[in-house]
Amino acid sequence: MFDNKISTPPTGHRLKPGAKIVLLLTVGAVLFFGFRTAVSRGWIPAPGIAKALIPSKAALPDLKEAVVANVEPSPFPEAASASVKAPLIRTEIWAWNAQMNYIYANGGLETTHNSLMEKHNANVKLIRQDDTSQMQNDLIACAKELHDGANQCSSGANYVLIMGDGSGQFFAAVNPQLKKLDNGAGEYIAQVIGSTGYSRGEDKLMGPPELTPRLSIGSMPRITSRPRKSIMPIPAKTAKWSTMAGSPGNQKTSV
Repeated sequence: MFDNKISTPPTGHRLKPGAKIVLLLTVGAVLFFGFRTAVSRGWIPAPGIAKALIPSKAALPDLKEAVVANVEPSPFPEAASASVKAPLIRTEIWAWNAQMNYIYANGGLETTHNSLMEKHNANVKLIRQDDTSQMQNDLIACAKELHDGANQCSSGANYVLIMGDGSGQFFAAVNPQLKKLDNGAGEYIAQVIGSTGYSRGEDKLMGPPELTPRLSIGSMPRITSRPRKSIMPIPAKTAKWSTMAGSPGNQKTSV
């Protein structure tokens, strides 16, 4: 009546090695992207290795002002805006250390009191533009406004500051478009009108003083890059203004 045989439970279907790998990769991807999303949205605190290290301050050496014979130091520009009765000159610049003296000469984004620009009766507005192609478009836009009868452009740029040795290809893109405004008569042309600033080699690997070639193996130095070294300001149309005050001195455009 009763069967004395012991029955074994079914073993079921076993996953093949390929399926196991796919399953593990899927689970790993879900965990990884889920964790990253949770950290980015602040749902869970970020681990120390994922946090950006931002130094609170840097200790700079105590340097004295340079004293040069027969040279009287100029006063520092003030924070208050200057009231210069002159047309506004819109100038586009990069975020580049070599343009620091031009920014200093203006006192800030707009010409400030006691600045060199105010001293030379220049009313300058500095606009950061890191896209060189957009600089080209803005020069053309300003020139078109002047061609259409405006006394000064309300958009675009009168000047841009770029690397001097990059002016050749810059002009190759801009001047053919400017020539269309007057059928090549030459009234509208972009050209180099002066040089300001100098870069002392921003292409470098940076590390602490004790970092020797041997100790640098496996370390992560800071890499900065900026090709070449000189910069030059370029006007969109030279017939509408005659001088640009800055550092060094006044730079005249040619018509």
